[in-house]
Amino acid sequence: SDPRWSPDGKEIVFLRSPPGKGGSAEMAITDLEGQMRILYRVDIQKDGYPVPIEWLPDNSAILTGVSHPEKPEILGLIPLSGGSFTELHTMNGKVGRSSRSVDVSPDEHFIVFHEQDSKGKYNIYTIGVDGTSLQLLSGHPADEWSPRWAPDGRHIVFLSERHGRRDLWGIAVRDGKPAGEPFFIKEGNFDLLNWTKHGLAYQSSLLVQDIFTVSIDPDTLEVKDKPQQVEYAPTGGNVCPSWSPDGKHLAFVSFDKSNDESKIVVMSAEGGELQEFPNATKNKTPLAIHDLRWLPDGSGLSLSDFIRSGKEQTLCQLDLQTGKWKEWPIPVKSWTRTEWSRDGKSFLYFGKGSSHDKPGIVERNLETGAERNIYTKEGKGTGPMRSLRFSMDYTKLVFTETWAGIKMIDMKTGKPRVVSSEYNGCLLYTSPSPRDQRP
Repeated sequence: SDPRWSPDGKEIVFLRSPPGKGGSAEMAITDLEGQMRILYRVDIQKDGYPVPIEWLPDNSAILTGVSHPEKPEILGLIPLSGGSFTELHTMNGKVGRSSRSVDVSPDEHFIVFHEQDSKGKYNIYTIGVDGTSLQLLSGHPADEWSPRWAPDGRHIVFLSERHGRRDLWGIAVRDGKPAGEPFFIKEGNFDLLNWTKHGLAYQSSLLVQDIFTVSIDPDTLEVKDKPQQVEYAPTGGNVCPSWSPDGKHLAFVSFDKSNDESKIVVMSAEGGELQEFPNATKNKTPLAIHDLRWLPDGSGLSLSDFIRSGKEQTLCQLDLQTGKWKEWPIPVKSWTRTEWSRDGKSFLYFGKGSSHDKPGIVERNLETGAERNIYTKEGKGTGPMRSLRFSMDYTKLVFTETWAGIKMIDMKTGKPRVVSSEYNGCLLYTSPSPRDQRP
């Protein structure tokens, strides 16, 4: 991981480390023909990971960040001729992979980086390549990070939240010290990449969280028209759509970013009829809601979430007639996913930790709390389970298992099989009928 080009473009330095927590981590260099040499090797448990940040322009050393899960991150140099790691600066607070937070001046005399102060605020500093002359660059009350030295060596650009966004700012520098006041360059929420011969490269993204319907051909499964956004305001925060068992209603969770409130919305598939209910979970993160489910008889909805700080997960059930919520504990202390059994008297969930030694799928009776195991994860090469759905006739149960793919259990035999080995973090939905023509 973390490959970095040499100044002449003929070699690449990178980090090599084994899977898991033990063993040795190595900083290696390869040429473009694949000839490799080991520059530096450490014990992961003792010393952490030596992450290459940048070659010094004169090819004398690699600026490196040593990352350890239980220790502060350390900036230092590893000579290209071989030798030990020379510490320059111990980073304060949480920095993460320092390759995004550190840059070397074109004259290779100074390093610029961001780190947290004692109050958790991000500031930008410069330091000499010999580890001396530590200098605060700005000191503004707003968070500032991701500094990049301009090719002329006379300016540093960085991201700042002075206006409430990740705007691009700059400052003139001389001998590693500020040579003027910071100045505004560009408005926007973006992430800096690096300089090119044409200018500064950056990436920008816009997250749209909303619900769309689209009609498909029931025989070919091809899309028949353009997706249509569900007509419900506020837009931009509607997630987790779920069709009622009879296909006549659509339910979803709507987040209003203006007041940090969320609702459960039930609307007619034909439009017009609309019901809104307060969300019992009080969750303010749209992407944290995954399992809004209809009861099998269509009388209510449910979802799972932490509704009490520090407690186990809870299944929350909404009665559509009364608008009241009921709660049942789920004996897991981390995230889970839920699905209803055919009779509506029990539900399924992913069990991990807590009272369950082996992660898998568990069925739990609402009244008695009695449980039975539906599926136990097999082997050590599988990852988290992310989605859980019954077929409309409740004879098949499908779910995703990271690194194993999409699996399906025949509920009559209890035997699982892999439906697809392809898995890309998808959420699963099942069709009521191969010839169902509703969107």
